Amino acid sequence: MRDRVGKFICVVPPKTLRVNHATGTGARARGEDALEDALGALEFKTATSALDGGGVAIGVGPGIQAFTDNEVIVSFVGHLTNVDYLAWRLFSDEGRRGDSAPACALEAARQLIGGRCYEAELVCHLYKTFGTKALPKLRGKFAFVCYDSKSVRVFAARDASGEYDLKYARDELDGTVVVSNFDGASEITPSKQDMLDVPPGCYIYGHRSITPSRFAKTFEEKSSELAAAEAAAKAEAAKAAAEKAAADKK
Repeated sequence: MRDRVGKFICVVPPKTLRVNHATGTGARARGEDALEDALGALEFKTATSALDGGGVAIGVGPGIQAFTDNEVIVSFVGHLTNVDYLAWRLFSDEGRRGDSAPACALEAARQLIGGRCYEAELVCHLYKTFGTKALPKLRGKFAFVCYDSKSVRVFAARDASGEYDLKYARDELDGTVVVSNFDGASEITPSKQDMLDVPPGCYIYGHRSITPSRFAKTFEEKSSELAAAEAAAKAEAAKAAAEKAAADKK
């Protein structure tokens, strides 16, 4: 599965201050040259999208999507099983009020938005509405990255199954942030340091600090907790049986 999906990469060059010496004023530099150089160096790219301070490049392949509303850029790989329900919940007056979903949320959502709502578009709107708290609402197997041009932050997540790769790096020399779903993406940065895996069920958010945080338990973690609970229940039952047997002998 991982070898057959399309590729994506998000690049956010370092935040720099450009000073106008004539007026003495300063402003954050756009970093367009560095961004264009970085995205242009990618051999696989078939489409790019850039906003102030960052951008995304994708290679067409199975499961790959991209969307931008000119404030946030999203690249998504995988699928969501509840995309139509979430679209209805997010865009309809009834859904926003918290009413019960109709029997056919699929048809209601398509009538509402005039067609299918794709995952990348949905993730964009969910992020802008709920921020990182949108993650528990997602059902499916996926990896995605959002670049927020207003805050100049990266938001990326990988579902608990770990079906799709998600990697990240923050260059130790100039602070360039790179997020991708393939190895070797950090070759475009000055230090060319190794990419790190975002663990299954985790997300990263920010620019200066992008340490993974957990939002969902993996299958192994759930199985371990279930096994521990079953073992504890058996131990408690055995203890109760032993106490009853001892009481019966008296």
